[in-house]
Amino acid sequence: GKEYKLRADIATDRTGAYVWEEITFDANGSEGDIVSYLWDFGEGDVVRGKNVTRAFEESAYYNVYLTVTDSK
Repeated sequence: GKEYKLRADIATDRTGAYVWEEITFDANGSEGDIVSYLWDFGEGDVVRGKNVTRAFEESAYYNVYLTVTDSK
């Protein structure tokens, strides 16, 4: 079968923030024929978009996940 190559890459404008301070996450460094970007911030919702902004309501460490898909 044909091998499809996708690479998700997350970058931010900062590594930490105060509660309710916005952080911009971007996937501009991702590679492949990507048609969908799904961000999971571990708070029960998923956000769509190549570049997203998020503010967290609690002081904590958060794992952020980015899932990219192609048209195949």
